[in-house]
Amino acid sequence: MIAGTWISILLLLVPGVASIFYFRKIRMATVVGAGIDEVLAALLYWLRPPYGFFFVDRLSWVFIFMITSIYLLSSIYSLKYISDRNATGVKQPTYYLLMNLFAISMLFSAQVNNYGLMWVGIEATTISSALLIMTEKSEESLEATWRYIILVSAG
Repeated sequence: MIAGTWISILLLLVPGVASIFYFRKIRMATVVGAGIDEVLAALLYWLRPPYGFFFVDRLSWVFIFMITSIYLLSSIYSLKYISDRNATGVKQPTYYLLMNLFAISMLFSAQVNNYGLMWVGIEATTISSALLIMTEKSEESLEATWRYIILVSAG
């Protein structure tokens, strides 16, 4: 089942490759990457990686499929949402870069086979989501970011 390991690696690489298009067409690259991730997550149901660095059982597959589904839907919704928010100072490339980073860290946390690395992935989701909140660059978003960090850090 080496194919399952490659699918797990590709699940992490596709949003990273979409982020390479930071200055040009990152919006569509993110949507296409999210769609590819959705297909890869569906394939992961049948081609699971062997026991090793990545571990995907039926429950973690459900989480991976939910993560990729929400990633796809939010990237599609963001096309209109961010273009409407452009007047408030939201930089589209930064927003999509952070959204891809958030997807990578969530997918990493769902399939890694090490509790220490899982904790690192969960902390990466905290950092990337806090930075996503700050993309609007307003007093309200700054306050919301600090509240989020305090709530998440306090447990």
